[in-house]
Amino acid sequence: MSATSISNLTMEERFQELQKAKETPSPALGNAKIQRVPPHLLRNRKNFNKHYSPKLVSFGPIHHGDLNLHLGEQYKKMWAAEYIGSTRTTLPKLHKKFVQNRESLKPLFDEDILTKNGRFSKYEEQGFETREDMISWMLFVDGCALLHILEHAKLHEPGKMNVKVDQLVLVMQDALLLENQLPFPLLKHLWRDSKEELIEIMKGFLRCHHWATNEDQVNFRADFPQPTHLLHLQRSIILYESPTKTDKKGFCVPKRNTGKRSETQNVSPQKQDDMVTYRYSLNCSQSFADKQSVNRKKIEK
Repeated sequence: MSATSISNLTMEERFQELQKAKETPSPALGNAKIQRVPPHLLRNRKNFNKHYSPKLVSFGPIHHGDLNLHLGEQYKKMWAAEYIGSTRTTLPKLHKKFVQNRESLKPLFDEDILTKNGRFSKYEEQGFETREDMISWMLFVDGCALLHILEHAKLHEPGKMNVKVDQLVLVMQDALLLENQLPFPLLKHLWRDSKEELIEIMKGFLRCHHWATNEDQVNFRADFPQPTHLLHLQRSIILYESPTKTDKKGFCVPKRNTGKRSETQNVSPQKQDDMVTYRYSLNCSQSFADKQSVNRKKIEK
């Protein structure tokens, strides 16, 4: 409705408009979709795109076709092939199963990210009969590649990823960006028939990204409902609060407060990003060093 038409409303029409406003449905958590970062979060924020734009690998339709991510496209094909080879089925059978379920996956994506990516309009140049075929193939490859990453992306054992460690760090970071998520049901359709639960594989991947204390590691053992995507699961783990402890008399025991100052107190936002990256690298390097120490002891024995 234009500003002119609004100004010409009678008072009775304004009453009706106000009554209808409460009938406007609000988005529910159960209807969460893969979508772009909302514009209101980007307002007056310079260089904020580094927090949601992938540096090496894209997953899903939002950043698909970015020329800066061409190397990542080659890596994804390699990882997807590795994952498919680890399943008990063939590539054609797994793809057929995925295509049969693709209609159920459409509502999991915001419609504009499937229609506003100009690369999908050139589907014929890419050898596809329809736009839907091209999108389906992209999601199939990306999903298989991400599953391989979730299983094998370990900085202390990078061999199965067949990339340099510094590149692997970027891949693991890209997998947790908001605009780089794939829906959990999509991954579930591609997940092999295995005793290992997909959500447990995702938790294992997140352990190297989590900077909680040893006391908070219990969060990973908690049961969580089906997440919307990988980043949603990480958020649930970080915000999880274990059941309240009680003392012998039945009184609640408050969480222990060490009284230590925050490491990032009085630190600029730009330097906080660098500190997070440093702590991430330090933690993973320490894990690698611990493993090397154990191996040396075994050799000495």
